Amino acid sequence: MFSNFIADKESNEAYGIMCASFDAVSGAEKVSGGGETELNIEKTPRSGAFHITSQPYSSPLSFTFQVINYDGTNIDETKERSIKKWLCKRGKYIDFQIDDDRFDNVKFQVNISNPQIIKVGDVVGMEFSVQCKFPYGYSPTLNKLYNISTINQQITLFINNDDDDYIFPDVIITSNINGSLSITNSTDVANRIFTISNLVVGEVITIKGSIPDISSSVSSHAVWTDFNKRWIRFTDGTNILTVSNLCTIKLSYQEPRKVGI
Repeated sequence: MFSNFIADKESNEAYGIMCASFDAVSGAEKVSGGGETELNIEKTPRSGAFHITSQPYSSPLSFTFQVINYDGTNIDETKERSIKKWLCKRGKYIDFQIDDDRFDNVKFQVNISNPQIIKVGDVVGMEFSVQCKFPYGYSPTLNKLYNISTINQQITLFINNDDDDYIFPDVIITSNINGSLSITNSTDVANRIFTISNLVVGEVITIKGSIPDISSSVSSHAVWTDFNKRWIRFTDGTNILTVSNLCTIKLSYQEPRKVGI
């Protein structure tokens, strides 16, 4: 499926290796498509219909890959150690990107482990197990900056989301007024409005949408009390945000990419 990749900001080319398959046979090959779910159903007592009660993701995306030297020589003990040191970071995820047109602008957060030595004939290579943080990949981080200079100014965003859930962005709001601020997304549920009160000029509100968390640059501002607990979120397609008051807004988010490996 691929031969080149970038892991933890380093390319396989720097190590003189490439991905290969030691155990491929002629014919079709089945690989992980990601996004595996567990379907839970319940039968209606008065009919033969089975209704879906839930369908959560059952596991994160996972796969294995094998590497050999570009020139077909054995991976010796010295290179084996350097490759393991590069790829196998115990207890943490690293960025992983496949250097191929099929995976253009798709990134994964992965833990690489379980290194195996493989010998086929006179060629010694290696195999690794990859466990992703999510059931799918993501786009690179998308950053948007807006200067809200008029009351009830609108922002239009197009979101390309392969998942059927909301995207909760990281948001940095710098207030240019004293008072309250609200943000409405017209494509979200009606009357679901983000509001925060008691802002002062120059105050910076930082929102970590994926945690979620909210904080203020003004230490005396009890933002959890003045915030209505309705987090800013995006749906797939066009999102139109209406911002009630003067401020600057920085949005940072990643869009799910369901691409099999």
